[in-house]
Amino acid sequence: YFDLFKTVYIIEKPNNLRRMRKDIPIILLSGAEDPVGNRGKAIEKLYKQYQNLGIENVEYKLYPKARHELLNEYNREQVIEELFQWLEKNRKNINL
Repeated sequence: YFDLFKTVYIIEKPNNLRRMRKDIPIILLSGAEDPVGNRGKAIEKLYKQYQNLGIENVEYKLYPKARHELLNEYNREQVIEELFQWLEKNRKNINL
């Protein structure tokens, strides 16, 4: 856990956030009942932060009644389908 929290600490520094590539599409997916994402509030905050940084293509989706492990939730088929749709829509723009 030390390395995980150290990485989060480094990533969250404003200078490092400003250095993020602006042309890579980002999708943020979370359950609306996920306590880790503060029931969607942290996801919305991160989304707005990425927009303010000038990320060109950032989206988010909160799944009602879902929690943290979206691929193990009642609506996993919907999550997988929507993720595939997003990947297909953005595959030309994903240039790592």
